[in-house]
Order: sequence, then C-alpha cells, then structure tokens
Amino acid sequence: MDKGVTTAKLLEIEIGDKLVLPEEIANEIGAQRALVILVYRDKNLKIFPIENGEVYHLKLEISNLTRNFLQYLTNAFKQSGLKEVLFTTGICVESDKCYYESYFNKPNEEFDTELLKKLLSEIEGVKEVVIKKL
Repeated sequence: MDKGVTTAKLLEIEIGDKLVLPEEIANEIGAQRALVILVYRDKNLKIFPIENGEVYHLKLEISNLTRNFLQYLTNAFKQSGLKEVLFTTGICVESDKCYYESYFNKPNEEFDTELLKKLLSEIEGVKEVVIKKL
C-alpha cells in the first residue's frame, strides 16, 4: 500500500531547546532546523522545516480594521521584497484587541526589516508593528 498523505507518532514531551523527531519523520523533512509555533488559542503546535536563513516574527496590533487591510498588507510585503510567509494567524481578535501575526524567512541579503516596519506602520488602523528575529 502507498504511504498515504500523512504520518504520525505519539511522542513524549521534554523541556529543552531541541526538537527530537523519529528517524522516519526527520528523514522525510530533510532539514536540520525547525520553526515550532504554539497557537495559544487551541494549544496546537505547528512545525516548519527551515533549510537556512534567518526567521522573523511579525506582530501587528490593529486598532481599526479597515475593509482594505489585507490588500494594503500584501502591498507592503511586495514593496519590501517579502514574497512568502511560513505561517500566519490571519486576523485574530483576542479579547478586545485585534492582531495579525506571521513568521517568515529573510528573502535575501538586501531585505530591510525597517522598510517593512515603516510600510506596515503607514497602513490605516495599524496601532503597533513589532518585527523580531528569532
């Protein structure tokens, strides 16, 4: 029978800064590093193989969500040279606050996080922009 679409293993959790995977899963991934994201709301873990490069976390606090927010966000990404993100929460409302979060690889050496921060700060309704290297 074919191996199907997914594979799974039930693993024990240990505290530390290393992700130890079963050999058959690690071989399939083929990367030496991984980005592990905990989504607080549902306690789900997301794991993304990282081949190389720097990884950044982007967090926007949105005070007033406009109809064109996603279009402006996409334009800011394009203008800064950011072509793809590893993971995004989409737009989330947590209690009385609205957030957008994403994680991305630095696309090239010329990429300037300050330019991205400036472009995102100019979007109507964006209250705060935080970009940090992991």
